[in-house]
Amino acid sequence: MKRLMLAAIAGLMLAPLCQAQFMDADDLNTFCQQKHPVVVGYVAGVLDRWSRDLHHAEMSDVVD
Repeated sequence: MKRLMLAAIAGLMLAPLCQAQFMDADDLNTFCQQKHPVVVGYVAGVLDRWSRDLHHAEMSDVVD
């Protein structure tokens, strides 16, 4: 139980460090050129969101 509480407290303390933000093409290009580790995660997140949005659009008959 103590470990669970410590993990929860640690998670709450680190939560403000994790934030999503919009990146325009220039920012993304800069990150790519610097081989920044954030690029892979950012692109994966964009593709996941696009896939989910497309799925929802297909399910609601917006897209044929």
